[in-house]
Amino acid sequence: RAARPLSQEEPEAPRERGQFDFCRETTAAIANAYAVSESSPDPDPMPRPLLIVNPTSGGGRWSGGDRVRRRLAEIRRLLEQRGPIEIATTRGPLDATDLARSAVADRRPAVYVLGGDGTVRVVAAGLLGSAVPLGVLGGGTANVLVAALGLPNDPITCARMFGATASLPTRELDVGRCGGLPFLMMASSGTDALALQRLAPSLKRRFGRAAIIVQVLIEWLRAPPPAIEIEIAGQRSTVSFFAACNLPLYGGRFTMAPGATPFDRELDIVGLVRSNRAAVLRFAIAVVRGRHLGLAGVFQRTASTLQLPGTGRLVVQLDGDAFELERPLTIDIAAQRLALLWPAPLPALGL
Repeated sequence: RAARPLSQEEPEAPRERGQFDFCRETTAAIANAYAVSESSPDPDPMPRPLLIVNPTSGGGRWSGGDRVRRRLAEIRRLLEQRGPIEIATTRGPLDATDLARSAVADRRPAVYVLGGDGTVRVVAAGLLGSAVPLGVLGGGTANVLVAALGLPNDPITCARMFGATASLPTRELDVGRCGGLPFLMMASSGTDALALQRLAPSLKRRFGRAAIIVQVLIEWLRAPPPAIEIEIAGQRSTVSFFAACNLPLYGGRFTMAPGATPFDRELDIVGLVRSNRAAVLRFAIAVVRGRHLGLAGVFQRTASTLQLPGTGRLVVQLDGDAFELERPLTIDIAAQRLALLWPAPLPALGL
């Protein structure tokens, strides 16, 4: 389906709780910023690039207000240096994927996304395997993908880079899968995934990364570290934490898997063998300091597939969103790849 034009007269959508909750004020603000009208015919029959906006990303920083309208209008102005674009906002957890799939069906030349890592993941799910490239602007809480790609941690600066480049090259990236669900950065399980599952969305919106850190500490104190059985190349082990990484960074600007790259059809798997609370705390501190791979009981291996045998449900974190999935599970690289817009050399990936 085509992207929905927005106007102030658009009826109010029912309120939903969760990451994608937004209100009439948001719709009106974005409509004002972009001056899109349902009744205005489009004089240009050529498909335009689409900008998908998640108004609640980054604690709702893209929801309403004069400052938000000015920032959104500036992002549009910068992107439109390359030609007119259209804009759509997310309305629910699956809406971003639907909008991306519609962009593929409409043969749009590109899709930009303004939102956090979770929003980028669900947009990418709709573009996977297509020729429509994705441009990442950031705008979320952690913005790990933006950092891993070496892009500025500011949507306006990113939009300026995209808009100022006469001819944007694209590069195809590997995309991971966990139980069939795609991820761009990593799939992990342990105290971090439990914290993300139990963190109240309202606290994440209000306090951002600080709320995540506090919730991780609460989970660390609540119960002993989990025991997770994994299998790599036929060898089984029990760990308290693992991360199957498609990119090197984790949790912001911390390097979890040095050397991980989204171009080699492999996952870099970092694990902490089954440990007590003290060992988990030492591991977390070492990750922040970039010294975790030197700890006893920590390993890094490269493989195309990670198996999670056994039965029962396991909480897994995919690009910052928690999912409770039924085992056995397979984590691997999808056959299809994602086309990514490449606005400039990205030294973070050696490009």
